[in-house]
Amino acid sequence: MPNKQEIRWMIGALAGINLGNIAIFTAPIYIGSLMDSFGFTENQTGLISTLEIGAVAVTCLLLSRWLGSFSLQKLAMTGAIATLIINVITISLNDYVSILLSRTLAGVGAGLCLAATSALLSRMKDPDQIVGIMLAVNTVIMVIVIGVLGYVKAAWQFPGIMAVFAINVIVFLPLLLLLPSQPLKHSRANRREPSAPDHRLGLGILGVSLLFLFCTVEGGVWAFAERSGSNLGIADGDIGLLLATAQVAGLAGAIIAAVWGSKIPRLYPIVIGSGLMGLAGLFIYQTDSQLVYGLFLGAFSFG
Repeated sequence: MPNKQEIRWMIGALAGINLGNIAIFTAPIYIGSLMDSFGFTENQTGLISTLEIGAVAVTCLLLSRWLGSFSLQKLAMTGAIATLIINVITISLNDYVSILLSRTLAGVGAGLCLAATSALLSRMKDPDQIVGIMLAVNTVIMVIVIGVLGYVKAAWQFPGIMAVFAINVIVFLPLLLLLPSQPLKHSRANRREPSAPDHRLGLGILGVSLLFLFCTVEGGVWAFAERSGSNLGIADGDIGLLLATAQVAGLAGAIIAAVWGSKIPRLYPIVIGSGLMGLAGLFIYQTDSQLVYGLFLGAFSFG
């Protein structure tokens, strides 16, 4: 069981995970609001979302080597405050280039929060279990946020989405104060001496490549799922509820994998999950039935 200090850090880390991942979880409604509010094309909105999420990833990657030298609390607070300011500014923007630049900068701020959180969680006891708990709790939070965003989009379109993003930062920003205020020192016991490359390098590159391919396919299907529902005549609020319900199904799938993952060969859940996602993705975009759309949206997230 985590001690009191670790519990405080976990609460702070939850805030960082939330701020770093909100653009990914809410991408369908986020993209739909851009298209409906300003008439942007799918290519334009896809680029906005890609640059914001990509900025999060690149920021984490660039900071990874020096995170042990920073105060994680100050790093996350800086990112959160910057993201809050940018979200507020974005509410008043209405041209493509300005929104593209503002959302990319927001991604950098969110990346600072996620980088600080990742650095902390990697140094805690049993990080795999703790990260799993954090992601599960954040998914529950995102279920609520996505459900609300559907109705916000219907009433206020993209400015309303940005207002919710700003409110989300305001709610979670104080929790970042629970993160360590002093840099975390690397333990000598955890340092590894350099060794000659072996066959595991090739396997690592293959694994990262397959993960990138998986995330590309998954993100492509998820990002424009709201558009498919809208084309079927489903109301914005109802689409938000369906997307939120799909996240519940995804959480259930993750729990099942966590419970049974060590008892069966990993190949089985990978093949079954990938097949289910592929089939569901096909039906989400090809069906003319609202019922089939809703069912396979859940099946996609579950896979």
